[in-house]
Amino acid sequence: MDLLSRDLRDLSSADIQQICNDQVAEGATLEFKADLPSNDGKGKDPWHRGARFSDYARNSLAREIVAFANTFGGALVLGINETKDKPSRAESTNPLPRVHDLERSLRQALQDTIDPPLPMLESASIPLDDDGNGVVVFRVPTSRRRPHRVDASREAFVRRTDESVRISMREIQELTIQNLAETRRIDDTIQNV
Repeated sequence: MDLLSRDLRDLSSADIQQICNDQVAEGATLEFKADLPSNDGKGKDPWHRGARFSDYARNSLAREIVAFANTFGGALVLGINETKDKPSRAESTNPLPRVHDLERSLRQALQDTIDPPLPMLESASIPLDDDGNGVVVFRVPTSRRRPHRVDASREAFVRRTDESVRISMREIQELTIQNLAETRRIDDTIQNV
């Protein structure tokens, strides 16, 4: 199942289960998170207690989205347990509470914390039970406005194999120059049509 080309509105709980059954691997364009990231890596985010998700969770997820936008584009699936091997593979679902509210709130928070703003960030909530628990899928294409950064830390990230890594100022400059060259090529092509 290809999360990069499929209409997110068409995803179902069966599709999510199939990702786990197939043990789909993380890679340059796919990241799984079992839960909202927490500061200590052990506790549950305040979202599980009915509160707003933490800034730490938002910024951690923004890092993944920024890395995808700055590289090849990609999808982040929140609510899937991963295997311990490298690269990690989807293992089982880990339904998150109030998934529809979480998707809407997180999408807006991510848009607000990424600079410059992403031209496109798609998201979908997929309930896995009748209580509104499920997974959230975010998808972003390669951005023509890159390099993007996480506003809170002012850091930019790219995707390298199955990891999002912070890049240096030199790499940010190279990415900016590369993006300008691509934009010029597109402008030249349009003018010559």
